[in-house]
Amino acid sequence: MTDQQVRDAIRRENTVTSQPYCRENKIATGTDKARWKLRNKKFRHRDFLASSIRNKIKGLGPGIQYALDALRDDPEGPAVLAYVIHGRWMASCNTTLGDGSSCVGVEVVDPDDPVFMCLSCFNLANNGKLAPVDFPAGQYKDDIEEILVSRPLILTRGWLPHQGETLVNLIGENIEHGAPVSDRLLEYYEGMGGGG
Repeated sequence: MTDQQVRDAIRRENTVTSQPYCRENKIATGTDKARWKLRNKKFRHRDFLASSIRNKIKGLGPGIQYALDALRDDPEGPAVLAYVIHGRWMASCNTTLGDGSSCVGVEVVDPDDPVFMCLSCFNLANNGKLAPVDFPAGQYKDDIEEILVSRPLILTRGWLPHQGETLVNLIGENIEHGAPVSDRLLEYYEGMGGGG
């Protein structure tokens, strides 16, 4: 892409994106979306379902009592893996349905409240209980976020650990496409054998 094509893509993305809460210089969470909607007063009752997992469940109301009951318990069972798509922390449901197919539920998750409830099957494989979310630990998570938010296009802010993607891969992509990389992460990249 030429510089002008990148500028045009950024301008288009910033004017027509359906995820304006992703513009901040961080990887977005469901809580960020709820805050943006409240701050801008552009919300409907249903928009609260797009906030944190806990707020989504509360928004369902008493009609789904077992989901509300799940809020009282600590997360249990097998963890779901967090990944980043279009600048948002996400996790996919790990339920296998009776016919052998997988549930296709995907939810925005939050590292500050690492719980998962699939709103498609309500964690059927986990007996309706909240599941823990496996985020990368400490500085590794911060480094991933630093690399991704330095990319000018939200659509390129992705990290897929379940496909073997590592921090070294992300740094290499930034270098290849001319996105900024801090000296500290460049040193880490070279120390891990990247670029050579």
